[in-house]
Amino acid sequence: VFLHKAAVKRRISVILVGCQNLSMDWNEFFSFHKVEQGADSADHYILCHASTGDLVITRDIPLAEKLVERDVGVMNDRGNIHTRETISARKRERDTKAELRSLGLLGQAGRSYGSKELSQFANALDREIQKKIQ
Repeated sequence: VFLHKAAVKRRISVILVGCQNLSMDWNEFFSFHKVEQGADSADHYILCHASTGDLVITRDIPLAEKLVERDVGVMNDRGNIHTRETISARKRERDTKAELRSLGLLGQAGRSYGSKELSQFANALDREIQKKIQ
């Protein structure tokens, strides 16, 4: 909902990419591109179509790393901005947590996502959009 409002308000294109149809109100600024089912098919589409000046929102650290290397703006849904300076540390953290989970030393529960996280995301998104349109 927040992305939809931001797209219409700022008159910028938002493209969601996935392998399952979404039922939403699509318009000239907010659209969906369906990709075939398959490992990393959405990532592949994004890598092929994103360019400098774009902003990609993803939780996928390997995808974020590849995009950052290509000077594409990247952030996650918690408002964390990925840069060349931060992506290596985030990847190491992700890999360490995965290893600890595989050893049974870290639980599977993810962090909660509530109004605080949504607010942080909304504020970060607004800042990033302002940077892109100036």
